[in-house]
Amino acid sequence: MSPIECAVPGRKMRQEEIVVGHIRYLADRKTQLKVMKQIIDDTMMLILQRRALRPDYGWIDLKLDAISGEDAFESDGIRDKNHVYSWIQGRGLEAIATHLRWYDRIGWPSDDAKEELISLGRSVSEKLQRQRRSNGGHLYFLATDRSNPTEDAGVFTMSDLFCSRGLYAFNHDWGTEEERRVSRAYIIDTLQAIIEKKLVNDQIGFHPSQYQGRKVKAAGFGTEMLGLGAVTLLMRLERDSNAPAIGRRFVEKILSKHVNTDSRWPSIEEGIIVEMLDAEGNVFFDEEGRVLVDPGHSLEFIGLAAQMVAVFLENYGKEEVQYEWMVDVIETLDSLIEPNLKLGFSKTGGIVKRIDAISKAIPYDTMPWWSLPETLRAIALTEHLKKGSWSTFGTEWFERCINAFVENYRKPSACPIAVQTIDSSGKPVDVIPATPDLDPGYHTGLALLDCCNVLSKGSVDFT
Repeated sequence: MSPIECAVPGRKMRQEEIVVGHIRYLADRKTQLKVMKQIIDDTMMLILQRRALRPDYGWIDLKLDAISGEDAFESDGIRDKNHVYSWIQGRGLEAIATHLRWYDRIGWPSDDAKEELISLGRSVSEKLQRQRRSNGGHLYFLATDRSNPTEDAGVFTMSDLFCSRGLYAFNHDWGTEEERRVSRAYIIDTLQAIIEKKLVNDQIGFHPSQYQGRKVKAAGFGTEMLGLGAVTLLMRLERDSNAPAIGRRFVEKILSKHVNTDSRWPSIEEGIIVEMLDAEGNVFFDEEGRVLVDPGHSLEFIGLAAQMVAVFLENYGKEEVQYEWMVDVIETLDSLIEPNLKLGFSKTGGIVKRIDAISKAIPYDTMPWWSLPETLRAIALTEHLKKGSWSTFGTEWFERCINAFVENYRKPSACPIAVQTIDSSGKPVDVIPATPDLDPGYHTGLALLDCCNVLSKGSVDFT
């Protein structure tokens, strides 16, 4: 089955072929922009074409196997129509809202795309709101699951975080006044839950190399990192007066507790971001004596923090309380990219999911797709925020990462969306990083939108 046929069974999809070759940033910025926009367009158009197949389904449908091209919607299993993942719907709703604004500015890929995206967004929003009400104010990893992962009704979930972001972003522009009010309260309450340590990860793990739940007493930075996405939305959409201080709080916590500075952990390289800490705030050693870190999460944090800073500098004035801190933190964020990228980047062209920060041993032969777009965002935004010409490091690594994504994840896919995971040889493998559904323009689309925005304009002027 061809990539075009597999996307929408029984219907041909028009897809422009782009010969990527070896992209050189300085010589051909337009080529990089064209490639990234094609990736963005392909995802959004596939979402709409899947919707046209089953217009009554009402959810975002990316129930495809990108390796085989199989349409799993009617199959019996974790990719079928009855497995509705809140992470996909919440992330996808935020992606829809953000792409709507972006396409309004740069032009739409088809005449009816805007109307169809708004219609799908409304459907997803209504279904999530209905399910949340039936769940007593929360959402869980499986959207139709009504069982609370904790006994405390006041505890929020990672699904709440993704869905509050999506509902707030979409309803801010396209919802009723009541939907805007409720969605805003939802995202504010979710941020407060992070601050009060009342947000849990309700993710279900599908592979040992991925999330398996916390069976040990160790603390990560995922909630604060992903909370930055909520902070940035509040800053971008309404210039919320409290959001910058919350964002600073999240970033400072990660920088002060999880980054190896001043040789606090002598056996670990300076600047490495350690995800898991023990109860005393020291690096967490697993049962085999390893300090396993996730370089993709480290780079995702840098990109999301840089995104928050960039949005602050665009929307807030110099008189704001957090202005000096926002400018000062740019150098720190920029300094963290090189050690974490070099730690995790494989010579094959991907970022390993786990690596021992001490021995550099790699326990799992898996490299998920999402790390590369998040890394591209981190590079683009930190280079953008430094003001002036890109560094040689940023130029070379941006090129290396976009080439790796296209060659190792996009080209091998049987569909217009990248395969989810490859192994150390560069071969696609059937390993699910987060959900069985493919990415609805969240990691790939939202990250590449930031990259496109940077590559198409100059640096921020602080003067």
